Amino acid sequence: MLENEKGIHFYPPLPKTKKDAIENVGFGLLNKVYVQFPHAFWRKAGTVEALSNTPFLAESQRSFGNVSGKNPQHYMFFDVGRCVNELKAGNEPAILMTLISGSEAVEAEKMSETALVNDVMFTLMHLFSTIEVPMPTTYKVTKWGSDKYSCGSYTFLPPGTSDQDYQILQSPINASGELISGTGKGDMRLFWAG
Repeated sequence: MLENEKGIHFYPPLPKTKKDAIENVGFGLLNKVYVQFPHAFWRKAGTVEALSNTPFLAESQRSFGNVSGKNPQHYMFFDVGRCVNELKAGNEPAILMTLISGSEAVEAEKMSETALVNDVMFTLMHLFSTIEVPMPTTYKVTKWGSDKYSCGSYTFLPPGTSDQDYQILQSPINASGELISGTGKGDMRLFWAG
């Protein structure tokens, strides 16, 4: 594989079926903002039923949505601490993660990390307006579209394509896994990670 200012080029060239599959499959952007707090203000004692008309999470819940109309790009929040520390209940880190997808993810990549975290904080303060939301202790923002190695974060099948395009991407370059010669660097097998 060779990369230059005009994009990625494969040497030896890819077969037409592989090139077609690459063109057919859509490529999108899904970024995440992780925000850690001194305590988990979004967790509250009570049953799911008792907390159903609030943004607070009962002990058995791991996520809450944002249907407030404020910053709809932050449509879902996940309690990462509970998700990664389920076996040690009561000792979960206070970390929330929100997703930003599609055109909003593209716009978010143009923002500074501080501005993006402030955007998340505005949303959380609106959702939890009955309590004092603490300032985060740290944060991490992904910007997969700006990453020179990935240039995005997920694939999808647009209308007119089929799962056969995924199968072609996943298959070995010569469809049988046999060795390919002629690269000048010995024989090789090339499998597509997709």
